[in-house]
Amino acid sequence: MQADYVFLIGLENGVWPKANANDIEKAENSRLLYVSMTRAKKGLYILHSKARERKVTGYKITGRSEFIEAIPKEYIDEMDSPA
Repeated sequence: MQADYVFLIGLENGVWPKANANDIEKAENSRLLYVSMTRAKKGLYILHSKARERKVTGYKITGRSEFIEAIPKEYIDEMDSPA
């Protein structure tokens, strides 16, 4: 199954992957993420928060997901949302 555009939302450390994820859970999160990424035909948007209240997740959010950091920079066009 494919879609013209795929939006992946909430890719912050502590959310995706969860702060207490073990190695098996991280591997499964990674697999699901990359499968999702390959389904985009025209565009892929990966969204993350710069800050998130602890009470929302129960975990400390430490910036964008390690999975985003693993993507080579030449494949990323960063956009900043208006404040």
